[in-house]
Amino acid sequence: MPAALVTGSSRGIGRAIALRFAADGYDVAVNYHTSDGAAERVADAVRDRGGEAVVVGADVSDADAAARFVDAAVDAFGGVDHVVNNAGIDQHVYTENLDPADFDRVMDVNVNSAFTVTKGGLISLPRSHARDFAPDVRVNAIAPGHVETDMTDDRTPEEKREELAAIPADRFGQPADIADAAAYLRDATFVTGETLNVNGGERMG
Repeated sequence: MPAALVTGSSRGIGRAIALRFAADGYDVAVNYHTSDGAAERVADAVRDRGGEAVVVGADVSDADAAARFVDAAVDAFGGVDHVVNNAGIDQHVYTENLDPADFDRVMDVNVNSAFTVTKGGLISLPRSHARDFAPDVRVNAIAPGHVETDMTDDRTPEEKREELAAIPADRFGQPADIADAAAYLRDATFVTGETLNVNGGERMG
């Protein structure tokens, strides 16, 4: 059975991707930073869908921790066919109020963790990585729009109305929308070095 490693998969978009891959016949390495109980529930759901699961607590912004996560997945499944760099954090703070330490943390989790596991989940990485690792590895990115998860619960009603007004699809994204995109890129064997915008048309040219 093929295997997938999904960072930040204890909740939200990562959880949806892990469960979509499991439903499609994949074993899944589930990752969490602080939500061990939630990660175990995701692993149980993976098993319910017929896949094997391994749960690894790791702060993937730390290179050694990320390497241990990869090693655990390889040990459990004999290899990894797909890596989804989903882990991310959101500091919903205006720039002038952003503490430098918080900025560093965002960069570590959202940027450096993706580089650590060599599968660019960011707009600036897919093309260079796709060339570097071709033809053995394909590298693509997903650029989500506004997706309703617990990370966006702090938006005020006014902010949500403004955000929704900018989305031609007239709805916010759901984690399953991003999971569908990840499954497409997983199976689209002639697509590499691309960034797929999944945003309801919000950033159409």
